[in-house]
Amino acid sequence: MTIEFLTLAVLACWLIPLTQFVFFFTTDPVPGTKHQRRVFDIRTLMPVSKILLGQKIALIAIIVFVIATRLFGEFPGREWIALLLYGVLSYFAWAAFLDLRRDQGPRDAFMRDGKPRE
Repeated sequence: MTIEFLTLAVLACWLIPLTQFVFFFTTDPVPGTKHQRRVFDIRTLMPVSKILLGQKIALIAIIVFVIATRLFGEFPGREWIALLLYGVLSYFAWAAFLDLRRDQGPRDAFMRDGKPRE
């Protein structure tokens, strides 16, 4: 058992719960059936939920890219693809941070000062 195999196994173990999270996060059970699910309108999600969903999808894309690179070897332009994928993940991290500051900042000020921030 090599380190390459172990790396791929760990990535695959990480990929399975991420994929299940995205699937169950974006579908609703169909009433009266046991295993059917339907996709709901993602536009109805709260902004922080959209950010969380985007982060999970970006992580899935990065893991699939790493697994494909390890299995099929190097190819031209892989550095640019990696940079793009890491940039997308960074974008979602900043979006989550800014959304948190926008929502949590006024609440923190109110708790600290006892009056709303103007």
